Amino acid sequence: MLQVPEFAPREFVAGKDARTLSRELLAMTQEEFGRAFKGSPMKRAKLRGLKRNAAAVLGNVGEPEDLPVLTRALDDPEALVREHAVWALQKHSPTRNPSPDAAAPPVPAHTPD
Repeated sequence: MLQVPEFAPREFVAGKDARTLSRELLAMTQEEFGRAFKGSPMKRAKLRGLKRNAAAVLGNVGEPEDLPVLTRALDDPEALVREHAVWALQKHSPTRNPSPDAAAPPVPAHTPD
C-alpha cells in the first residue's frame, strides 16, 4: 500500500469523535492550526473553514455541554465562523438569538395590493 506522508493521520485528530474535534477546532488559534497541520492538505481548508464546519457539526449533533464553545465562537474574528456559531446555537435553542445583529429576522414576502 502506498504511504503518502502528507495524507497520514495527524496526531491532533487521531481517535477523536466529531464533537471533541469540533470543540478543539473552534478553540484553536492560527498558530496552533499551523503547527497541527503543517504540510497537510487540511491547510487548504484554512482555519476559518474548519471552524465553520466545526460549528455546523455542533449545531447538528452537539449536546448542551457544547454550548459554551459555540458561545465563545461568537467572538471569533472571522464573520463566517460567527455566523455558523449563531446558526448552531439557534439549532439548540430556536427562541434564543445569541447576537441581536448576527441573525436578522426573515424579510416578509411582498404581496401586491
